[in-house]
Amino acid sequence: MPGGSLTFTASPNENCYLDHVNTTLVSMREGAGAGASQGSFDISDYKGGTYQLELKNVTSSQTLTFAFVEAEAPVIDAQPQDTSVREGESVILSVAADAAQSVRDHEAMSSGAAASHELTYQWYRVGENGQSAPVEGANSATLEVQDGDAGEYYCQVTQLYLGTVTTVESNHATVSRIEPEALVFNATALPAATAHAEYKASINPATGGTSPYTYALAQDSNLPDGVAFTANEEGLIVSGTPDSTGVFAFGIDCIDYSGQSATAHFALVVTPKVVDLAFSGSLFIYNGQPQGPSLAGIPVDTEVLQPSSTPL
Repeated sequence: MPGGSLTFTASPNENCYLDHVNTTLVSMREGAGAGASQGSFDISDYKGGTYQLELKNVTSSQTLTFAFVEAEAPVIDAQPQDTSVREGESVILSVAADAAQSVRDHEAMSSGAAASHELTYQWYRVGENGQSAPVEGANSATLEVQDGDAGEYYCQVTQLYLGTVTTVESNHATVSRIEPEALVFNATALPAATAHAEYKASINPATGGTSPYTYALAQDSNLPDGVAFTANEEGLIVSGTPDSTGVFAFGIDCIDYSGQSATAHFALVVTPKVVDLAFSGSLFIYNGQPQGPSLAGIPVDTEVLQPSSTPL
């Protein structure tokens, strides 16, 4: 009846979260119904799972649409790589992952406090019988493997978002034991770069074999524009100012004096540059610094009106 209250409850399918709730209003007054208005409800209090919406003082017919979206699995930006280890030493396997693009987009647009994704990690070792077993305590993006634990490994990445749980498995990587005199050049995880910001990262040099070593960027390597690899007295350096975002795969070839060779494979993740932009009166605030408006190329005898001081 007009002026009453109604409660609606909507439950998602498995691994789905509420994207939005829309309404179509039709006036209940006499003679109405020739048109309808549409709107949406604030669901910033949504925390996942079933959602309950209460309408108070209902004075018109309403059609509600609860739109749920199936959560996509997280994505792996950089896979763990095959590596070698000598007796008495250890190596590091690593994986770089992020939430699904659709989840990141929804998270960026949502004002709800609960709309924040979480990634968890679990490394597994593949036994001789082909069965996988979780590595105890291996719950980060990196895994240290001792020489006595050489074998085949992979990582399972789990994404938690608004009550949904999705997973993805990395490629398998093999850790092999080698002779002490063998040349070893293993890849290590690179820190992420930011587009249009200066970047510099060091790469661990090769060991074993016969020095000196010669390094060169491998064929078909894909470094972002503005970034280069150098090998000099400072060491092995990846540096520059990347012009674009994405995941860039590249390899570095190493040849020792005796002719032994090894290639290490890397992935450089470049994320967008995020700035804090706000308006205050006639100024805008860029990363906390007030910026006054400036004009160039104004014709002679042209009157320039100053912006209103009324806050936007």
